[in-house]
Amino acid sequence: MTARSHWLRRPALTPALARSPFAAVKSFAGVLAARARSLIPSVSQHRAKSMCLRRLPGITPSGRLAGLFGMVLIPAFALLGWHELLVFAVVVLSVLGAALILPTPCSSITAALSVDALHVVQGHDVGIQMILHTPVSVMLPSAMVLHIDGTPHHIPVPPLHAGQEHRIGLSLNAPPRSRIAIESLSIQQAGPFALTCHEQRLCTGPTVHIHPRTVSLPYSLTGRFQDLDGDDLPGIADDGISFQGLRPYVPGDDMRGVHWLSTAKTGVPMIRQYDRTRCSTTRLCFDSNASDYSDREEFELAVSVVASIGAHCLSRHDRLYVDAVSGRIGIQRVADLLDLCSGFTPQTNRTAQPCDTASPPQHGISMYCHVIGSRHDAHTLRSRIKGRYPQATRIVIVASADAEPSIAPHADETILTVGSLDQLAQLWKAVSRYGRMA
Repeated sequence: MTARSHWLRRPALTPALARSPFAAVKSFAGVLAARARSLIPSVSQHRAKSMCLRRLPGITPSGRLAGLFGMVLIPAFALLGWHELLVFAVVVLSVLGAALILPTPCSSITAALSVDALHVVQGHDVGIQMILHTPVSVMLPSAMVLHIDGTPHHIPVPPLHAGQEHRIGLSLNAPPRSRIAIESLSIQQAGPFALTCHEQRLCTGPTVHIHPRTVSLPYSLTGRFQDLDGDDLPGIADDGISFQGLRPYVPGDDMRGVHWLSTAKTGVPMIRQYDRTRCSTTRLCFDSNASDYSDREEFELAVSVVASIGAHCLSRHDRLYVDAVSGRIGIQRVADLLDLCSGFTPQTNRTAQPCDTASPPQHGISMYCHVIGSRHDAHTLRSRIKGRYPQATRIVIVASADAEPSIAPHADETILTVGSLDQLAQLWKAVSRYGRMA
């Protein structure tokens, strides 16, 4: 006899049990329960290995109540002997079991999820578009579930006919500078008698980067410290060594680049242009320890300062390396820099910054810029970076919310105190015009 036929074999009843139908039912149920417990490990392994096994739906509170009611009726029948209770229990549990295994139309529904922009500046909303298509009619109550940063958002869906397409547009109020993970879009549909809830994952969504606010910086701190030896770059620049030609003046140009002789002849302000002779290298270090900042507003100011300086360097086609908790990262595009800045978060536990580690003097860097908070010890930082970048213009920027802008020149570096992002452009212009002011 095989194991399967042995499992299905009806156990023999003793004469005492044969005289009591309830005792016979109780004994047979005990044997079945023991067999089921012995098969649980093998069934679990089979479910884990089988990829075609359909996921069972969830049970709603009404379904849990119905299941509890059915389970209570069985011992009530055992105590009272009323066959009506047994009939009710069988009916209730049968309906609940049928609701668990019956298929639902949501298994054939498809959806598409898109956003109007993956890179948004803080303060702007993000538009989300969802398109739902069903080849069969869906008349039972259903809802779309959009998971954003681990939080589900339920959107009711009206009854849909076969072949109908349903479009839903949402406007997400973007929080200040962050990364919003639109994880997935799924659909929930109530089963028969609202005892179960079927949920199916339809598609996944992208990650939206909320960029920090930036300002345009007028001049460069590396133009007057460029070396003759360097990597040749295509294009032209507003400063350099090899003269290339003239172009008309554009508002915002440095007046030091005006060619006055040509301006007098033509009557139109003309600006000198030069061939790019060298690709400057900038190292930008950001201190993200929360203890170095007085509040979150000050931390956001420091992030905006990092983004503004980095975008300025990349717009001049300079090499840029950003040092943060994740390490040193080489960046070539402004969009990549802003995406990196959107993920900066205050580190609650004091962690070692990449620029804190001791290292030998590094050559080939045109500018070293370190952004810190108002609680950071600037004098300790000065002693740590002293002599590390002998050929670079060293700038330490202290982000202090609502502080008065100031410039403190020293022998080895210049310390700028910025109280708002708009003050950064003014201080940068002053330091660029007069060099290190040392």
